[in-house]
Amino acid sequence: MNAVSLPSTTPAPVPPAQPPVRPMRFTIWCALGVVNALYTLWWLSTPAGANATTAAANLTGETFLAGMFLATALGLVGLAGYWLMRRWGVYVYSAAAVLMIVAVLAGAGPLVVAIRMAVVAGFGWFFIRTMV
Repeated sequence: MNAVSLPSTTPAPVPPAQPPVRPMRFTIWCALGVVNALYTLWWLSTPAGANATTAAANLTGETFLAGMFLATALGLVGLAGYWLMRRWGVYVYSAAAVLMIVAVLAGAGPLVVAIRMAVVAGFGWFFIRTMV
């Protein structure tokens, strides 16, 4: 008896998805975010930061300083995800931006940092469809 080979019913393996290409502007925005975090930490040690911390202590107690560090830490974690082209990075960075904006609205934070964070988060939301 002749052996007849039948066509395989097993589908061909799917090639792995290519990771999204990171535009140069993402690297620039992430670098801006790191500079922004360093600026925030430096600002907290200046007389303006000390005055804001004192003023905020009247409103929020010791939570202001913890909130500023939390926003900065979340921002850096979000930037890592953002740079890796992950959607969760935009979500985390946006949460940090909102936290920083709340601190500024409470009168206890550098306005320039909140503006920069909002701009970087906005760019992330604009390009979120290209992320995985």
